[in-house]
Amino acid sequence: MKIESIGDTLIDGITCKILQKTMVFNDGFSSEIETVDLGKEFTYEDEKVIYYHRLGQFYVLYDFNAEAGDYWMIAGNGSFNELCDSTAYAIVDSTISLSINTIDLDGFYVSYPDTANWYMFGPVFEKLGNLSYMFPEPIGCVFDAYEGGTLRCYSDSEFGLYQKDTTPCDYIYMLNSIPDKESQFNVQIHPNPANNDLFITANVPVKFIIYDVSGRKIKAYDENYADIQYLKDGIYFIRVFDKKEMLLSIKKLIKS
Repeated sequence: MKIESIGDTLIDGITCKILQKTMVFNDGFSSEIETVDLGKEFTYEDEKVIYYHRLGQFYVLYDFNAEAGDYWMIAGNGSFNELCDSTAYAIVDSTISLSINTIDLDGFYVSYPDTANWYMFGPVFEKLGNLSYMFPEPIGCVFDAYEGGTLRCYSDSEFGLYQKDTTPCDYIYMLNSIPDKESQFNVQIHPNPANNDLFITANVPVKFIIYDVSGRKIKAYDENYADIQYLKDGIYFIRVFDKKEMLLSIKKLIKS
């Protein structure tokens, strides 16, 4: 997923950045690369609060003034109103900080009520946004409509380049060209086929993300276990990472 600022526009008299979203992926069965235009988002910043325009109005996306216990309403993308609530509440669990390129960045960890249909997985930092994906994604109400992925790179003219690891920013993982680290890290998924419980084993701590066959993210897990009863029967792909976000393996999963 590439999110790029392509210009400015006025909405309700407010100057907003236009962010173009483009998904680049492969289907898991061939070397063909697909490019999909996923539309635009409109955002602006005011006093360390990031706003985004959805459902005909502005909502708070991130508040870097927030303290633990603070909360605000976030909005979904409006595509699944018959299946998902249109909004949810983001709750700040704790605040954190990070220094990159000699610049100190404020951040926070966020959680959501158990009934929420929209969420953001992972810590959030100034400049970088959510390290999982910039915008809220659906959870619980629809399982095949995830558009994002974990942050790999960020760049602007003042901040410079942030690159999470040695993977090139524009590199596209192909299932037939992933460096095979399984022998080194002994990555296994079991059982496979699976019905309810799924376990990932390796000789290092891991986390993983489940994708459908189109390359869309289903759900991310920060540990080596998942209850996958919610998945429809079919074929999925598991991307297994170590805790430093290095990709260790891609596995095919059969849900039955």
